[in-house]
Amino acid sequence: MPVTIHDIAHKANVSHTTVSRVINNSKNVKESTRQRVEEAINELNFTPSAYARGLSKSETNIIGLVVPEIRNPFFEDIIQGVTEIADKNDLNVLLYNTDEKVEKEKKVLRIVQEHRIRGLIITPAAEQEESNREHFDAFHKMQIPIVFVDRNIAYNKFDGIYFDDTKAIFDATILLLNEGHRDIVILGGNKKLKLAINRVNGYKLAYQSMHLQYNEKNIFFDDFTQESAYTTTNTILKREKLPSAIIANNNMLTLGCLKALFEKDLKIPEDIAFIGYDKIELLDILKSNISVVEKDVIQMGRNAMELLLERLNYERMRTRSIIMTAKLNAKGSEKYIQKGL
Repeated sequence: MPVTIHDIAHKANVSHTTVSRVINNSKNVKESTRQRVEEAINELNFTPSAYARGLSKSETNIIGLVVPEIRNPFFEDIIQGVTEIADKNDLNVLLYNTDEKVEKEKKVLRIVQEHRIRGLIITPAAEQEESNREHFDAFHKMQIPIVFVDRNIAYNKFDGIYFDDTKAIFDATILLLNEGHRDIVILGGNKKLKLAINRVNGYKLAYQSMHLQYNEKNIFFDDFTQESAYTTTNTILKREKLPSAIIANNNMLTLGCLKALFEKDLKIPEDIAFIGYDKIELLDILKSNISVVEKDVIQMGRNAMELLLERLNYERMRTRSIIMTAKLNAKGSEKYIQKGL
């Protein structure tokens, strides 16, 4: 069995509080007592954990990182960026996954408080409800620095890192419109999330900027999963007339949509044009011509960790929201191919 502080205390004939003071180099310990405790530590080959050292200080070197969908490559990149900066600053990262469930998120917040972490980086679950004020208040009651990533919440007074989603989809839609497309479908994602609404607003603004009318029946909201995009795309493909182009509002929607298109042996852009949001490494490996709006997600993770470090070092710093810009990478799938030519 592992040696504990209580084992050291018993052997040195002192309280476990005294052992904690010695481990944390407190000055409030007699030199003779300190030597006795250190001898016991050496004899029992005890190695105090960073967490144990932190308990007596009500502080640890642990940062909490909460993501809603750990298998999504987007959040894998967030994790990479956060841990890269945390490692350089001798901070450990405690990772939690909520599976897009608010109940799990509530549980995580309780666990985070028990671990006395120094700060929290979080992408909130998609189940958020505007009326759930009690849950939002829980963030403020934690009394630790918090940085929100990619998604915001109502009543938020914390720092955050976000992408300009409206501009990203605006640019993608303008590209298609300039190519000659008019009948453009957009897979909007989960409309409970503000970012989903922002992206669809970008689509609408693009039409309006060119004095064109979009079709409300071309806007589809469901969720941000591959399965939902696959189902929705198959529904769209049953129309008497195929749309000219499709925009998918995240990487999972892109994969689900492309799966449905390929199963029907539809060619891109000959049969239907396509633009996705979020870079997908697999598409690069396959050397596809799929146009995407690319976000530097690893850098987003780095920025989140650096912003948290600023908050840890400068408590009176004003709340900051950093807005990052995505890059439209046109590879050819946006082209308008006139049928019959």
